[in-house]
Amino acid sequence: PGGGGVVARCIENGNKVLFNYYSDLSGKGEALDYRFSGFAEVRPSTASSERHIPAAFLMTPYFNQVVSTGQSV
Repeated sequence: PGGGGVVARCIENGNKVLFNYYSDLSGKGEALDYRFSGFAEVRPSTASSERHIPAAFLMTPYFNQVVSTGQSV
């Protein structure tokens, strides 16, 4: 899947996948916080993985988008 080696290995092993996102509540991570587009680089990979093997994920592409951008559509 598009999510990279770790995600592919988890799925191959029969595990379900859930992405965890960092929210910088203390203001120390800056560029890594979703409010500063910290997830922009990984968002296409997670969305691609979810589209290709949706049964392997414990979240939907829409949920992933909301959590990683802080915005609902």
